Amino acid sequence: MMHCIKYNFITYVLKIKNYLNIGNYRYLMKQKIRFLKALADETRMKIVLHLLDKEKCACTIYPVVGRAQSTVSEHLAILEKAGILRSRKVGKNIWYEVKSRKAREILKILDIKKI
Repeated sequence: MMHCIKYNFITYVLKIKNYLNIGNYRYLMKQKIRFLKALADETRMKIVLHLLDKEKCACTIYPVVGRAQSTVSEHLAILEKAGILRSRKVGKNIWYEVKSRKAREILKILDIKKI
C-alpha cells in the first residue's frame, strides 16, 4: 500500500512539474511576442532609434517622432512594458533609455540606422 501511495505522489509531482514547464514556456513565448510586437511599429521604432545613443528626456522624444505627447507616452509605456526601455523620474521629467541588448542586436541585424 505504501509503495502505491509513493508512486502516486511521484506521478503527481511529475505531472505538476510538466505543467509548470508548459506554463513557463507559454509565459516566455508571450514575453517574446510582446517584445517583437513592441518593435514592430514605426513610431516605437523611431523612439528606440532616437534613444539608442544615450538616455534622453521624454520632452526631446515628441518633436523627433512627430506625434502628440499623449500618443508618444502610450508608445513609451508599451516599450517599457516589453522590457525594451527603462525610465526614471527626475523632478517633473521622465528620462528613458534603451535597456534591451536584444533590441539593439535586432536593429543591427535589420540594418536600421539611427534617425
